[in-house]
Amino acid sequence: MAINWDFPDTGEKWVLWLENSALSYLGRHDLEATATIRLDRHVLEDLVLSQKLAMIDAIGSKQVTIDGDVGALIDFFSLLDNFEVDSNIALS
Repeated sequence: MAINWDFPDTGEKWVLWLENSALSYLGRHDLEATATIRLDRHVLEDLVLSQKLAMIDAIGSKQVTIDGDVGALIDFFSLLDNFEVDSNIALS
């Protein structure tokens, strides 16, 4: 699965791949991506970092637009774990 991320406010374009249970990314788009998510960078921060905004609300207010297979995105996001924002993560 490939998901394009488009940030119009910063001009950044990224593609996130899920393959063999591993996520990877590159600074470009995949022409055959499953879906493209378009949002400003601060909206992503509100969704993920501060959790001040829920995705369904961001979509409803048109702060996030999605082109492509929305069902596949819902399935993908349902696979992700939720972590406390202030949790410590140890890397070795």
